Amino acid sequence: MVHCHGNRYLGGKPRNLAGVTRETGLALRSRRSAFHARGGCLIWTAAASVALQILWATINEDKAPNWTIVRNSALVTVAGAAFIVQWYEIFYVTAQRRRERERRSSLELARAKAELAALTAQVDPHFIFNSLHTIVELNEDDPHSATDFVLALADVYRYVVLHGKRDLVPLEEELRLLEKYVSLVRTRFGDGIRVRLPEPDSQHGTLRIPPIALQTLVENAVKHNRYTDRTPLEVSVELKDRSVIVRNEKRPLARRSQGTHSGLANLDQRCRLMCGPGIEIEEDASSFAVVVPLM
Repeated sequence: MVHCHGNRYLGGKPRNLAGVTRETGLALRSRRSAFHARGGCLIWTAAASVALQILWATINEDKAPNWTIVRNSALVTVAGAAFIVQWYEIFYVTAQRRRERERRSSLELARAKAELAALTAQVDPHFIFNSLHTIVELNEDDPHSATDFVLALADVYRYVVLHGKRDLVPLEEELRLLEKYVSLVRTRFGDGIRVRLPEPDSQHGTLRIPPIALQTLVENAVKHNRYTDRTPLEVSVELKDRSVIVRNEKRPLARRSQGTHSGLANLDQRCRLMCGPGIEIEEDASSFAVVVPLM
């Protein structure tokens, strides 16, 4: 019992102290930690064996313990403990690698779905038709604005292709993408859509977020709510502690569009895999908000 509890503590403590890397979410033990765990277990086993032998001799009122028996007993116990610890390490590492493969597979699937959804949204025939129509109109009335629209559209496509496969991106990059996407929305819908972006904040400069997350949420707000120039749809993006909140007024369309729940479910899965907590949805009669955790 003494050997069991001591080895369990010594084997687990370095593993816990090795920590979790926030980039990948893996519990990776360094070689030094593994060495300390094994060494600690063997030293504890040897010391406990000797102490128990001496205690047994004292209880039986022997004048002196038989050191040959103590030594042989300690050696046998240490050899057994070394065998058990080695096999435990093999099983632990094997199980850890299996869990990591499963986690990476889930992450790759979620990331591929997010990238496909973003590209599909941009390649949607209605989106392309409306974008081309906007370009034609601008080219006749304001060629400079038409050029800006085309450049912003190209930047959005480029970002999705280049960064869609990454696990996390800096929040600053995601906000820059959102600015370009919002410029497209404003050009297309005029005063019907109002998006309020956060002011640059040094406190959040080092934080990261799953790619295309903010664009997806703003796009959902535009896609699933009613708006006109007289009654524009208000969408706000707010930074709060270690999270970003995308909030919009609730003006559901008479005929509900498809895809909202799948997009949110995918984003929630990616956040859980990379950040730990998933997204939080705050909804009441007049507003809908999604809280995205930051790393």
